[in-house]
Amino acid sequence: MKYYLPQIQTGLIIFPFIAILITIPYIIGQYRKYGAVVMVRTLIIYSFIFYILCSYLLIILPLPPLNEVEQMVNIKPQLIPFSFVSNFIIKSEIIWNDSSTYLPALRSSSFLNVLFNIVLFMPFGIYLRYYFKRSWSQVLLWAFILSLFFELSQLTGLYGLYPKAYRIFDVDDLITNTFGAFFGYLVTPIFSLFMPSRDKIDDLSYQKGLIVSYTRRLFATTIDWSIIIFLVLTLDIFFNLSYLLPTNKYLIVYILVVFITFMLIPMITKGYTIGKYIVKIRLRDLEGTPLRPFQYFVRYGLLYFVIIPSPASMFYLLSILVEDHTLINTLLVLIILTLSLFTIYLLIDSFTRLIRKEKLLLYEVLTKTKNTSDVMTQEKL
Repeated sequence: MKYYLPQIQTGLIIFPFIAILITIPYIIGQYRKYGAVVMVRTLIIYSFIFYILCSYLLIILPLPPLNEVEQMVNIKPQLIPFSFVSNFIIKSEIIWNDSSTYLPALRSSSFLNVLFNIVLFMPFGIYLRYYFKRSWSQVLLWAFILSLFFELSQLTGLYGLYPKAYRIFDVDDLITNTFGAFFGYLVTPIFSLFMPSRDKIDDLSYQKGLIVSYTRRLFATTIDWSIIIFLVLTLDIFFNLSYLLPTNKYLIVYILVVFITFMLIPMITKGYTIGKYIVKIRLRDLEGTPLRPFQYFVRYGLLYFVIIPSPASMFYLLSILVEDHTLINTLLVLIILTLSLFTIYLLIDSFTRLIRKEKLLLYEVLTKTKNTSDVMTQEKL
């Protein structure tokens, strides 16, 4: 077991980077298919990826120095099927009529190597049957393909990284790996007793997908603003927005961005921004019917020109008061006081609505608009 710990530790180091790369595509895929990201599915998928990673590292690691491999004698592939049986009989020195030789034989490297190959692929068969719902013949096929990939990685010297193979290509590994996956397929019903079925996970996902969560909405908004920032920076690089808009550049760009992204595009697409389309949510009124054009202006005008800027506006006016006391007058004080109270109210209202998991936020209540999920509608179609 100690021999395999470094490979698993390497897997633990590499896996977070893989997780970072696949998380956004994974979330998008889950939202588009189910409308929700369910934790149990996420654990299954990510554990499967971690398992495949560790299996691969167990096959190729440790990597020997290149000069050592160059000095090695060429390793010939082992192409005789079931030679592990004769190797076990010879190397374990088992005597069938002497039970005292059984335990030492089971501890021999010839037996443990076969056992390792079987155990290594058992989870593969379990995953394929339990989550991916593959038949026994498909499990055999995919296990053989995966095992063949592992063996070819060794035969080719890690795809030409080494001048020759530093580990042996063994046809018996193909046999024992494939059998291990098939054995995993057979024991899957026992494992399934402790986990919800794939159908139940799907049903739970679709049920959660009917409700447009704040996380889903935030993800859509993040996509929208990421695209906006990328496009604005690109335009600024190629066309120098400071030259085109010498005064109030940021304010003008902000107004244009909000108008195009959150008012014009949803009007044309009947409720979609780019982010909402990606995660399959769209805007509707409280009755579930398409919004009228003015509702987009009111909804996003209230959000992006009143609610979001209010804290910044408050601090801006306060900074003016600090720098120039001559501007202190009744009207300005009233404006600051109003903004302060409004900001506090917004924060308290938003916090309480989030805690209570209410479906609508303040600006949605005021504009009588809401986000609806498109997933189930399209699934039924």
